[in-house]
Amino acid sequence: MADISIISGTIAEFIDGALTIVLLMIIYYIIRVFMVAPPSKEERMVKRKELEDQRAEWGKWVGGKFKEHKHKVQKEQRKGDVSVVKDNLKDALEGMEDIHSLLNKADLDRVKRTANRVKRDLQRAVGNLRLLRRKHEGEDRKAMQTAIDSLHGIEKMFVDDVEHKLPDKVDPDHTKYVNSVKDPIDAVVKLRGSLGTIWNDLEEFHTKFPAKP
Repeated sequence: MADISIISGTIAEFIDGALTIVLLMIIYYIIRVFMVAPPSKEERMVKRKELEDQRAEWGKWVGGKFKEHKHKVQKEQRKGDVSVVKDNLKDALEGMEDIHSLLNKADLDRVKRTANRVKRDLQRAVGNLRLLRRKHEGEDRKAMQTAIDSLHGIEKMFVDDVEHKLPDKVDPDHTKYVNSVKDPIDAVVKLRGSLGTIWNDLEEFHTKFPAKP
């Protein structure tokens, strides 16, 4: 029983001590509330300006991130659009190179099949450039139109100076055959150079897009 009385007394002392500490803290905060002067008008204005500056900085940061994301999306889209046209031009260039090689080998059947493939690749390039043109305005739109006009010219020259000038058959006389394919070969070389120029223009169209927003 003595032990219980001792424990009960100790608990009561602890509770009394805790209540005293709580009471002192309450008194302290009450005194602090009444003794500390409320913020002045100037202090409130300073605080308000700090909050406004913080909101402005946050808005600026969010706006910058949005602008960076939009720029990245536009650049990737531009790269993708140009890549499609460049793939068409690459196929046409390879086809013309094949024609050059096949003419030297006197394989006219494959030359004619390859000529049809080249025309198809040029037409696809024109179609994709038209789609690309719709997405742009101003100088970029003019650049796309210039490329389209150039490709139309190349296609016409290819038909007139290569396809229509191919001999109907291989002349047994090698010298005569070489002379019969000289103009188509020269035309193919020239047209490949023209396609290369358009390729470079498209590459510049992509790379001139600002690296940063």
